[in-house]
Amino acid sequence: MAFDALVLNASLRQALVTVRSLGRRGLRVAAAASMRSAPAFSSRWCEQGFLFPAEEESDAYLAKLEQWLEIADAPTVIPSHDGTIALLRRHRARLEQQGARLALADEPALGVAINKERTSTVAKRVGLLVPREAIVREADDVPAVANEIGLPAVIKPVESWLSNNGGGVRLAATLVVTRDEARCAVEEVTRFGGVALFQQLLTGRREAVSFLYANGDIYARFAQWAMRTHPPLGGTSVVRQSIAVPTDIGHQAEALVREINLEGYSEVEFRLITKTGRVKWCSSTWGPLFDEKGCQIGVQGRERDITERKELEREVLEST
Repeated sequence: MAFDALVLNASLRQALVTVRSLGRRGLRVAAAASMRSAPAFSSRWCEQGFLFPAEEESDAYLAKLEQWLEIADAPTVIPSHDGTIALLRRHRARLEQQGARLALADEPALGVAINKERTSTVAKRVGLLVPREAIVREADDVPAVANEIGLPAVIKPVESWLSNNGGGVRLAATLVVTRDEARCAVEEVTRFGGVALFQQLLTGRREAVSFLYANGDIYARFAQWAMRTHPPLGGTSVVRQSIAVPTDIGHQAEALVREINLEGYSEVEFRLITKTGRVKWCSSTWGPLFDEKGCQIGVQGRERDITERKELEREVLEST
């Protein structure tokens, strides 16, 4: 069998999008999932679907993947789930020796990107503002941290995927209003061996910039605003609208991606607020900083308040 790519986790929406995107460009795409009803299997761009074990980080899953690689013609393997990303990272050298091309960034970049504490450190280093935050390793530390950061707040796992005995668990961010809620959220993270990030809650419309980046070049830029809604029939939904890439946050987001050297797809979200809680937008200009010998030693920039312009743009958008 000869395929250009094997897309893992075919039951997920992002896997279906990947299959469609590659297939439309004339590439031969196969998909793998643990259920026959996986949406990507039904796509006309999926040339063949394969059933894999349910546990994405198990030895059985790895054995099935290696078995598949023996009969396939060295395709690119594209993961769509935290569990399979963890599996591919752990056995990266072994799989690459078998001819697989793994759609993963370099390990140093991945190590930063999946760790929110390390990402914040890099963001601060390149001049980006981040929410007030503190690391919490024990629930007993919640009262002191709540006094420092304030409530309401968001409790996040420093790393969203925690491996555990051939499997793993994905932890999500939790909005907390009281100290009791914060304690419960921290306990939920730490009971799996994780570390919690106690972070300031930022309100207002979310604007994000996405990139396709590789070999030092940006191949595509995309920006959007998003709003979470609650449909009458239950559940949640996210309304998204494409926008022109703003010059200010576009430059800041690109500086972060380049500093991490995060190849592949990435998304950087912005919500800036003033001390009074009012949403504030800043325009930033960035450029290289050179020493006397002409060697680049960093970046420099300046910011200006463009809140009035942004609020006017929002009023125009909401009136149409």
